[in-house]
Amino acid sequence: MLSSPVFRLLVLIASATLSFATMNQNTLSAWGPCDPTVIQNPILTCATFDVPLDYLGGSAGRAQLALVKANATAEPRLGTVFYNPGGPGVSGLSDLNGSAGFLLNYTGGHYDVVSWDPRGTGISNPGNILCFDTIDEVSDIFSGSVTANGAEYTGNFTDSGDLERFFGQVDIVQQKYEEIGQRCLDKYGDTLKFLGSAYTARDLVAMTDAIEGAGSPINFVGISYGTFLGNILINMFPERVGHIILDGVVNPFMLTQTDLALSWGQFNVEADNVYRGLVAGCALAGPSGCPISTASGQTPNEVHGIMTANLQAAHDAAVANPSTQVTSSLLRIILYLSFFNPPSWAQVAQQWVEAVAQIGGDSPSNGTSSATAQLASASMLSSAMGKFAMRHRLRPQRRQESANVSGISLGEMPVVAIGCGDDIDALPNVTMRDVFEGVVNTTRNISHMTGGVWQTHAYGCNLWPVRAAERFEGPFNSTLANRVLVVGNTFDQVTAFSSAKLVAEMLGDQATLVRLNGFGHTSFGARSACLVDITSTYMANGSLPLGQDIVCEVNEDLELFPGVNTQAILAAMGSVDL
Repeated sequence: MLSSPVFRLLVLIASATLSFATMNQNTLSAWGPCDPTVIQNPILTCATFDVPLDYLGGSAGRAQLALVKANATAEPRLGTVFYNPGGPGVSGLSDLNGSAGFLLNYTGGHYDVVSWDPRGTGISNPGNILCFDTIDEVSDIFSGSVTANGAEYTGNFTDSGDLERFFGQVDIVQQKYEEIGQRCLDKYGDTLKFLGSAYTARDLVAMTDAIEGAGSPINFVGISYGTFLGNILINMFPERVGHIILDGVVNPFMLTQTDLALSWGQFNVEADNVYRGLVAGCALAGPSGCPISTASGQTPNEVHGIMTANLQAAHDAAVANPSTQVTSSLLRIILYLSFFNPPSWAQVAQQWVEAVAQIGGDSPSNGTSSATAQLASASMLSSAMGKFAMRHRLRPQRRQESANVSGISLGEMPVVAIGCGDDIDALPNVTMRDVFEGVVNTTRNISHMTGGVWQTHAYGCNLWPVRAAERFEGPFNSTLANRVLVVGNTFDQVTAFSSAKLVAEMLGDQATLVRLNGFGHTSFGARSACLVDITSTYMANGSLPLGQDIVCEVNEDLELFPGVNTQAILAAMGSVDL
């Protein structure tokens, strides 16, 4: 009887069930001191958390996530809120190191704020996807192409010479992306397919269970790409939704139903409006507050004329002498980066005029650039490639992560591995020429000023050799256990307010939409007492304001140029004609 086939089958099933259960026994270490090379903020503690690489399989092995915590500062303590700073690929440890005070205020202080390095990021294991061992390797693969130098163009990218030079690089750029993908695949193998956002959402559920108890409501703040992760979380696990804030919202369909390499242009729909704000503010500030302006009383259109003349001069110099250190591409990168952090606009204006003063100068023979050009180039490498999470706070990084050359940094591959891993399957009829044509169309029809900034991480996705083994593709209108808060800026150059509105509309009366009437990427780049009152009240008791058109203003004392605040710029920017 005991040796019957049925009994043996039951034993095998029980054994397999026990093995699977053991595999999913996730272990949270004790909270303790952090690695001082990563975390310097003394209020933070750190831990590690073991999870399966593959929740649905079992043979892929384990991952170890690095966690960081800022303890609640107000009574009563209401639990834990998890925070994802975007990217994908931004280190939660490094980010919270600089933003803990802000996050505690934003969430009301009643919650421990916990962030982490998602799989494929930072010091987790698997950590940063570093497909290159040295800067020289990166430099060699990108040297001499648009991926390194950016696109040189004037106006709306209609000059025949610009177009010929640009499209002449299609084949070499395709080869470079193919080589990058193969290098990463050779180095990481099957690990890459377990780095997608659906796996990170499951990690978030497991962390909540370990810290707050099995089945506890999940509280979460996600910004930029973190809103995409948040959308996946609330729709994969709608019954677990606690207090959720999505700030600077990514249109989830852009990452689940379209080819990212072809659709990236849609992330630029507000870029020129942010530029209009910058030149309007510069005109209001005058030469004393914005050195791009050359005379008091200039109109925003006159400042725009100065900047377009600068771009033309840099373009002509680069076409005449490819070794010139300040190109129109470099100036556009300075512009693009400034859009993320409007309070830095006065400093950016100074950087702009310093760069313009060097137009026509050769790059030094040792391959390095001037201090100004080097600063702009380094910023480009970590941000201008479309990294969703770039914001105003500087994040301490390990040396290997911050080392970069034109085109891509050693620490940039997580955004490729995770972002492209979430993308739809590669389309066989899409070519690199299609991607190049998309860049030109973006410049002509969506963003004249920065549409041609080369987005290295996105434009190679169709050639990335791996897709995540588990991807969540919708629906995005599940019935949730609790209402969520959706926040968008009026003028956000990466995540347009229309995306926040779309997500809120899909959720109906389960979401409250708040518009911050200002510039920049996510609300984190501005100060708004109105918005913080809404977010902290929601986190404290779940209450959200009523109404369909809730608008918060930026604090009037926040100056984007000396003596010039957001409200003044909003009133003046309509006169800018691009």
